[in-house]
Amino acid sequence: MGTACVTAAAVEPAAPHRAVPRPAAALRPVVAPRPVAARVADAQLRSAAATLRSAAAVLCVAAAQLRSAAAVLRPAAAALIFAAAALSPTAALAQADADAERWLPLFNGRDLEDWVVKIRGYAAGDNFADTFRVDDGLLTVAYDGYADFADRYGHIFYKAPFSHYRLRVEYRFV
Repeated sequence: MGTACVTAAAVEPAAPHRAVPRPAAALRPVVAPRPVAARVADAQLRSAAATLRSAAAVLCVAAAQLRSAAAVLRPAAAALIFAAAALSPTAALAQADADAERWLPLFNGRDLEDWVVKIRGYAAGDNFADTFRVDDGLLTVAYDGYADFADRYGHIFYKAPFSHYRLRVEYRFV
């Protein structure tokens, strides 16, 4: 990028393939050399711009990696949230509240009885790779039996539909 300070007002760029006729006086602009400080500042600006472009490229790669990680983690988080929403709290709390407000415990803490698992690409009821399971009395979701995730999102449904309900849940990420 060539730089020069043009002080003659009659100078304007011309198309490279044809010349623009001008009076002889207009073709001789007064050009002053740029001070060293200005050239150094230009070089620093170009360097800063290159650094910003590099940083932007790194940020684009990082954003792509985050989107990829989110795509892998999103199904597990969604499955945990939906599963947790259907769980009753501890048995003692459920019993005390059931007496007072007729709470219906949905999860027995032993197995997936009364639950239907649906994994994308598999029939309803086929709990592929034991994705949804009961460990130590907790309904858990695990993908350790998957060689690769391959968008096999999972859902778990209670056997009966409900309307006009309130859920009380206790959940945690382990």
